[in-house]
Amino acid sequence: MADTAVTCPVCMEAYMDPQLLSSCGHTFCRRCVKQMHPQLCPLCRGPFRSEDVRPNYALMRMMEPTATASAPPQSFTQCTDATLLAHQAMTEAPAAPFVANQDASQRIAKGLMHIGVPFGVSQLIGEEDQMIGLRIFLLDNSGSTSSYDGKYLEQGPDGKRNVVTCSRWQEIKRMALDQAHCQIATGTLCEFVLLNPISGQGGLQEGIDICSIDPSRGDAEAQLAALRGMLDKVRPNGATPLAQSLRQIHTRITTVHGNLARQGLRTVVVVATDGLPTSTGGYKPTDAAKNEVVQVMRQLSVDLPVFLVIRLCTDEDDVVAFYNRIDEEEELPLEVIDDLESEAQEICDKGNDWLTYSPMIHMIREGGTFVKLFDLLDERKLNPLEARLLAGHLLQLEDWAPLPLSDVKEFTNKAADYLQKMEKVYDPLQRRMKPSIDMRKLRQAVKTHLGFRARFQGLLHVLLPCVFNQRDIARQALLRQ
Repeated sequence: MADTAVTCPVCMEAYMDPQLLSSCGHTFCRRCVKQMHPQLCPLCRGPFRSEDVRPNYALMRMMEPTATASAPPQSFTQCTDATLLAHQAMTEAPAAPFVANQDASQRIAKGLMHIGVPFGVSQLIGEEDQMIGLRIFLLDNSGSTSSYDGKYLEQGPDGKRNVVTCSRWQEIKRMALDQAHCQIATGTLCEFVLLNPISGQGGLQEGIDICSIDPSRGDAEAQLAALRGMLDKVRPNGATPLAQSLRQIHTRITTVHGNLARQGLRTVVVVATDGLPTSTGGYKPTDAAKNEVVQVMRQLSVDLPVFLVIRLCTDEDDVVAFYNRIDEEEELPLEVIDDLESEAQEICDKGNDWLTYSPMIHMIREGGTFVKLFDLLDERKLNPLEARLLAGHLLQLEDWAPLPLSDVKEFTNKAADYLQKMEKVYDPLQRRMKPSIDMRKLRQAVKTHLGFRARFQGLLHVLLPCVFNQRDIARQALLRQ
């Protein structure tokens, strides 16, 4: 009997062309999704739209039959310091140019491998994020970012990772430079915009208020130097007029980058901030300013193919609560991410403690990704299939056979063998190097607990609405007679 974790909960057969409902994270066969009327997920009863249905690349890749070598390489170094490895990638290999969409998947995957991301994860991100044509990073340089309670991870001369205490602005600056390295490696166009322009000319002046990183122009070092120079000149000052800046970004996407939407490409807007929004000209957060930000975010997501990321650089409870409430209550394409250590703790608390939340995973998430497995990490405990998929991609290297999904024992045995060949990663909670996966906890996480009753209920959730719809159609026909 097939493992229930790798069978569609509707038809109870092996997945055929698996489709993911991005609104809730559940997966079904394409044919089963098409039969769902009304459009309600059979498992959680959550509504979904046609645009929420997209291929489950993670599952597709793991189910593909591959003819690969049986013996794994002797070693592989996983990325544990994004800046160091990304810098090596730029100096040892030319920057990947921005190319047409059909080549974007491999362009992104190769770039990520250059900066140390495992093969399986790189391929998955390349497939999921190939339609991202632009990333815009809105950097909060308000006066509150001078507060000295920020932190970032740095690799010392002895190779050890150390947590550096700094100002919030220095944390934002470090994040921006790490992301610039990553976007150059993957060949993705990106812009870094200051929340409070300092040129004083009423607009965004290149090199002073905004810095563009375009890998197709080449000379990556010069572009990075320009970004570093702009950030070094910043002296935190002013309020937090987020709504005003997001409106400017809306205009910029529709004018300067209007061709991207016409090509079917999406934009990721990352807001790195430490405070509550203020109204234009005001210095104190108000309810009106908060509501205005929500309205502008909603307008961005409705008018444009935009995905929003809020990267919080503070532990202040009221700030964290405000943005988390937006994420929970508003139907927006939005992800809220904290600093490395706080995010690792949240993911552990959700029951995903089998995974070591490394700086590599954090860097990918804070830059915005459509990989649903990463999105779910801080929302809920991954189900057995999701845990297998993520572990399988983290452990898969080029020329390795994918880990088997249908047999739990075989999966965990091979996962343990693969893990022995992997280099350790940095654990922000224990602040030391350790394996990327805790095999004892993974064995528990991948066990299938979905029984016949749960699968039968999922089937009923689909069939009953169809029966009632047919009954209503018949009743209407009789009335017309």
